[in-house]
Amino acid sequence: MYSISLLQTGLTGLIGFRDTKATDIDAIDSSLTSSTSGSYFDDIHPLMHTDTLTKVGPNFAAENYGTWSNLVSYPLGTRKNYKNIAYQCTKIGGSTIGTLPSALTEWKTVFSVWLSEKYNASVSNLFNRLAVEKKLNLSTKSLFEDVQLFTGAGRLEDTITNSGKMVGLRIDLKKINNIKAVLNYIGIQFSAIQAGFNIYLYHSSRKEPVASMAITTTTAYKFEWKLLTSGSFDLNFVDFINNIDSGGHWYIAYFEDDITGNAINKSYDFEEGPCSGCSNTKDEYRIYNLWNKYVDVMPFYFLPADLDGTNLPDTEKIYLTPTTNYGLNLSLSVVPDVTALILQQKNLITYPLGLQFTYDMLSWILYNPTMRINPEEINANQQTILYERDGDANTEGIKQRLGKAISALAEDLSKISAALPENRPSRMRYGAI
Repeated sequence: MYSISLLQTGLTGLIGFRDTKATDIDAIDSSLTSSTSGSYFDDIHPLMHTDTLTKVGPNFAAENYGTWSNLVSYPLGTRKNYKNIAYQCTKIGGSTIGTLPSALTEWKTVFSVWLSEKYNASVSNLFNRLAVEKKLNLSTKSLFEDVQLFTGAGRLEDTITNSGKMVGLRIDLKKINNIKAVLNYIGIQFSAIQAGFNIYLYHSSRKEPVASMAITTTTAYKFEWKLLTSGSFDLNFVDFINNIDSGGHWYIAYFEDDITGNAINKSYDFEEGPCSGCSNTKDEYRIYNLWNKYVDVMPFYFLPADLDGTNLPDTEKIYLTPTTNYGLNLSLSVVPDVTALILQQKNLITYPLGLQFTYDMLSWILYNPTMRINPEEINANQQTILYERDGDANTEGIKQRLGKAISALAEDLSKISAALPENRPSRMRYGAI
């Protein structure tokens, strides 16, 4: 498994667009002109020069954005025209009154936004082709899917006194970088119906919640599974998009003041695990060994006096309670996440990504009806552009070069499987008991 959004962020600036010398061409953002690899798109194909891309892109200046005024402060993301060029405000909190968009300090051209979107689309296209055509995903299958922390609900008489604490489960990934835990469902059991309370996900590198979700139940004392928001409760060793530092602890928690009634406790020891030699805990012990190989789970609480609104309190004031689960269970999957490993091999990505973008943009020039110029104006008619993209029986086009580059990249990246856990278990699914 890999994250397209993280790859798009991590590969930004790998290949650059050369800035134009023309004064009547939309300027491009500095994030697009930089090239950490030293490669530029117009080195791959001359039609990828900024001057040409400006002409074949949409006519943003003709959109109904309105004219920029030096008397107005515009919110972040606002688009306005200035001297027949469309700009988008990039300043958080709004632009400074009188600051010219052409200064590019608080604005960037809409063309730059479009070009960034096209670049990210090519990153997505490249890795989707790798996954589908070259079966790269076969080396990154789930280690296990939908495994519960424990089986069976708690005794209905075994309730936990509600005293206004923040309570939950602390989760630590045992492997670094290439392992991700995905929380699919959260199991809850309380003595009263819950009209709606929030479950929060935190990481020790920040105070505010990483994610939250409202939980409701239908019946008192009944154990219920709740599907968690897909993608919001993924636990990575490091998360560049959400600014999660490497390592640290994850916490999934709720506030006792937010619930009605009391949590029902499950008799389970997260520190020692189930009895390995007891016949009645054989299945429990097998499940424990499956998830405990990759994650550590430990119940915890914070005292009311140490709470900080809905923020994560000072983690030095945490109390660990191995045998008290606070009415919670989790169903999780653990998957290899090779995103970080791929980003460590950027030199392998440069050439195929350059070809992918070139192929995508030649397709845009060929088929997009909004192109503002006749192809002859860029010294290439439609038939020539098609030939450049697809080649023929005797000549390789961008399409054939891209296919070979993807095959070579798939071969190189397939070796990253050596970094995944050895002797991993077969894919297993356990239903709730």
